[in-house]
Amino acid sequence: MCLGDIMTKLYRQPIEVQTRDGLPVAFRWRRRWYQVTSCKVDEQMASRFWRRLYGPLKYKCETKQGMICELTQDEAGWVLERVWD
Repeated sequence: MCLGDIMTKLYRQPIEVQTRDGLPVAFRWRRRWYQVTSCKVDEQMASRFWRRLYGPLKYKCETKQGMICELTQDEAGWVLERVWD
């Protein structure tokens, strides 16, 4: 996907996640830990009704290392869905 200078890469890879109050605070991807500095979830998408229509919750996160990514969580666990360049 490309919108001007913004590009994303889809990964859809399982990751290990540490949470606080239900939000990711750190995750491990490709044997490296990333510290989450900002994480937002669309509150409307959080309702059961919207999840049935659109799938698992999506968390847009920024890490201390400068990565901007989207994490999802479902019954199977956490997934690194995409990364913005």
